Order: sequence, then C-alpha cells, then structure tokens
Amino acid sequence: VSLPVDMWVPPCSPISGDSSLATDWAPEGVVTVGRPADGLQVMSINLDADPEDTPEFLVVSEGALSLYDTSGKLKWKTGVLGIQRLQAVLDLDQNGSIEIVASGPRTVVLIAALTGETLWTLPDDAFGDAPLSSVGKIFVIDFDNDGLNELYVVNGGCGDSGNGAALIYDYKNETMT
Repeated sequence: VSLPVDMWVPPCSPISGDSSLATDWAPEGVVTVGRPADGLQVMSINLDADPEDTPEFLVVSEGALSLYDTSGKLKWKTGVLGIQRLQAVLDLDQNGSIEIVASGPRTVVLIAALTGETLWTLPDDAFGDAPLSSVGKIFVIDFDNDGLNELYVVNGGCGDSGNGAALIYDYKNETMT
C-alpha cells in the first residue's frame, strides 16, 4: 500500500503548543488528519539527511507507524504497537541516530527512525503492583541537566484507575534504564 503524496492535504495548520507537555502537544510539523479518535497523524521530516533535503512522511495509523518517501513508496512499517501519537522525533541519546517516541492509551514506544525497529516498549510491569491504567502524561525533557533528554511517563491520573505515579527513563548507549 502506498500513500500518494499529491492526495494528502492537511485539513488544518500544524498543531502547536507547550513542547514540554508532550501529551497535549505534537512535534512541529505533525498534523492530525480527520477526527482525533481516528488516530491518524502525518509528519513531514527529513530523517535520512539526504543532500537534496527531501522529506519523508511519518504516518501513525491503526496503531502502527509507517515511513513513506515523497513518491508514496513505503520505506518501513512497524507492526501494530497500539500507538496513536507522535511525541518526539530526536536523537534521544546523542549517538547520531534519530529515534521516534510514540504513544497510545496504554503504551510508550521508542522506534529507530531509519529502520522502524522497535528499540524499547514501556514494560507491562513498569509501575510495579499498580497496573498501567493509561498513559497520563509524557514529558521528553532533560531532567538531570546532563545534556540528554529523558522520558517522564505518568500512570493515568484524574478520572481513571491510575495512581498518578511517574517514572523517568534514561536512554543512553542504546539502552533504556
């Protein structure tokens, strides 16, 4: 299946907001297509840093993430991961490789931008005895001032069975701790 680029027309201008509060915000250039409940997001970004600065298109749809080139050719597609939102596209561990942070109602996933490989998924037992109710908030920010961003994930919160507990994950040397 290919995505004809000339058929894609964003219904509105890109979402903007407070970049430190990622669950209420989307990275610059992300457009939610259709109703938010449809879970379809598209982002234009030059991931492979080609000399022509030709963008690729990240597409979140039906719980999976795909990357297309400008001709609409599929470069890679993840399996169904339960994701609905792009949270960040950045070199999380400053090793020269771009990673994608994506999330869904009950998951957070780190994906290699050039290959689509799933590098890390929020463990089912991340919050110990308290089951993950829902991903309440996600922050992608440098909490410890070491020059590297961390992932801050909250277990639900107001109005659900989550306990509001939060975890901070560090991604260094291609390992999440």
